Parts: sequence; C-alpha cells; structure tokens
Amino acid sequence: MMTAAPGLVECRLVNISETHAVVLLPDQVKLPQKCDLYFRADAKVGRCCYVIRQTGDKADLAIIGRIGSDALLSKELFQV
Repeated sequence: MMTAAPGLVECRLVNISETHAVVLLPDQVKLPQKCDLYFRADAKVGRCCYVIRQTGDKADLAIIGRIGSDALLSKELFQV
C-alpha cells in the first residue's frame, strides 16, 4: 500500500532494491512527489519514497528512508 493524498492506495510491488522500487497503481491515481510505501496493512513496516517518474499505472520510486520496526536494522536487510 502507498500513501497518496487523501489516503491509502493499494498497489502492486513489481521490483525493489535497497534504493529503488517500482509499483503498479490503479487507473487515474497520481502520486504526490513524496509518499510512503507500506509492506504491511498495519503500516508498521515500509519505506519513505520520492517519485522519480510516473507514467500511466507505473511509478518508479527512490527509497529515501525506512518506516517502522525495521528502521533501526542495518543495511543488510536486502542481502541474501
């Protein structure tokens, strides 16, 4: 889910890395320049994002920070 004024918008996460994410949005949804991407419905885990580009239903996001319980974890979060 993502925040987009005035509330939450359900989206599909297509790709994610430590610094970028790509999401698919419902028709006619325009994200604000800065938004939050949540990985849980309770909004306890997510990322603060900046919209790099939005074309149609696809948005490319730069991840600029963490939200929630994993905010204090090291950068090892995405390493396998």
